[in-house]
Amino acid sequence: MADQYNVNPRRRSRPIWLPVAVYLVLMPAMLWLGAWQLDKADLQEQRLAKFAQADATPLAFSAIDNPSELRYRTVEVRGYFDARRQFLIDNIVRNSRNGFFVITPFYTDDGPVLLVNRGWIPQTPTREPIGDLAVGDDVRRISGRIGKLPVGGIRLGDGTPAGGDWPRILQFPQIGDIEQQLGQAVTSWVLLADPRMEDGFEREWRPGGLPPERHLGYAVQWFAMSAALTALLIWAAVSGRRERKKTHDE
Repeated sequence: MADQYNVNPRRRSRPIWLPVAVYLVLMPAMLWLGAWQLDKADLQEQRLAKFAQADATPLAFSAIDNPSELRYRTVEVRGYFDARRQFLIDNIVRNSRNGFFVITPFYTDDGPVLLVNRGWIPQTPTREPIGDLAVGDDVRRISGRIGKLPVGGIRLGDGTPAGGDWPRILQFPQIGDIEQQLGQAVTSWVLLADPRMEDGFEREWRPGGLPPERHLGYAVQWFAMSAALTALLIWAAVSGRRERKKTHDE
């Protein structure tokens, strides 16, 4: 009986297949996420370069036949604002403050109705604009960059109210929503009003998205995690081998 208590039981070694299986599942995902962030950084750098290098010579409004290819280019157009019917794009945050983008229809001399983003204004807790939305309806010449309507992360419903007073508050509408509200066709793009234009609000136009440096930082994190996971697998393999050897020696 005494010998029974003096015998060292054999240790059960941990299976190496478990950390290997975890490694094979996580490693490809981490590498893909790192490469995806590198692609995002490159795309954002291209956008910023395109924005900065946009030809300062304004295009004629009638020459805009492919706005997606001409995005950020400067355009000059003549016409007048529709001061009676304006739109407020809700949920636009600037410097941690909620506000609106003010979208005003502009009737042109030689084309369809143009939507002009006159800039950002803050809002009250009851969603009232802080600022005077009035704009003259005199014939004038304006300029700005070719842009788009702001896009929200999630689109709930059709983004438009069922009529009501003007200005109308919209939740990230599409061009079709604007046309429905106005009852007429508009351009497929939006003019981002020149910051020097009168009758405007805060206008700091820049390509949307995170800066390239942020994407590069995320990529480094994913690749660092991949390296750490590889180191853990090597440690698990070496540790398991030592444990099995020790068990065999006993």
